[in-house]
Amino acid sequence: MIPADIFEKREHYKTWTEKGRLHINQESYRILIIPYVKRIPASVAVFIQEAAMQEIKVCFVNGYPEGICGSSQPLPEEIDSCDVVPLEEMGAYVKEHNYAGSMLEA
Repeated sequence: MIPADIFEKREHYKTWTEKGRLHINQESYRILIIPYVKRIPASVAVFIQEAAMQEIKVCFVNGYPEGICGSSQPLPEEIDSCDVVPLEEMGAYVKEHNYAGSMLEA
């Protein structure tokens, strides 16, 4: 599990994206799995936009968020490119798409 701060304090956590990968410090990931939450921080919404451009997979467990924390701003349209996977099917999803060993759960 990672804190949402990695997207807000990128320099501190050494967070960047490049060539289909999310890099955090010295680790890199091809997918970010976000457990169900009603609202996501604005920094995560911005990352979802960036992930779509960098071809980094973002997947939500059990459903999309309803909005952005403390804001009436809509979710980015790139959220439509994110998969929603029921929790009980996540293991099969990760295996089917060959993400094992390169996933990150927020």
